[in-house]
Amino acid sequence: MPRTPDDGSRLPSLALCVMIIAGLGTGEAHGQGSRSLTAAPGKTVTVGTLGDELAYDVVEIRARAGSEITIELVNKSAGMPHNVVFVNRESDINPVGIAALQASKSEYIPENELDRIIGYTAMAGPGETVSVTINVPETPGTYPYICTYPGHFTVMQGRLIVR
Repeated sequence: MPRTPDDGSRLPSLALCVMIIAGLGTGEAHGQGSRSLTAAPGKTVTVGTLGDELAYDVVEIRARAGSEITIELVNKSAGMPHNVVFVNRESDINPVGIAALQASKSEYIPENELDRIIGYTAMAGPGETVSVTINVPETPGTYPYICTYPGHFTVMQGRLIVR
């Protein structure tokens, strides 16, 4: 029986399987929280995880264009790391999420896709809290946020609504 190299070349296949199983493109938010928060300029918004579900407890953050806000991620999972990565548009979710599969050395932040990323937290281990201060885009619109730990991006999502 021929052996296949274990050089990571099968990662794109794994990503495709994860996306199919997770229902990528269906618009369904499996297990997502339902909270919506308004971020006052210069203030901190706390986003938590829903235990060991692949979900944030806050799925919508509203902020004023051009303001500065701090996002605090509280990882309530008992066994999985998570982060929050803000991307420029819906079409950036897949390229960033897929590239993150091969970015373990940079905490699953794909350095070759930084032009698609507005800001991101460090990876928070189980029970840890991390934060990032971002400049909210000047252009009103919807800016997705995702977790880039491998496979999470397909279901672990929220939206930054800029007015």
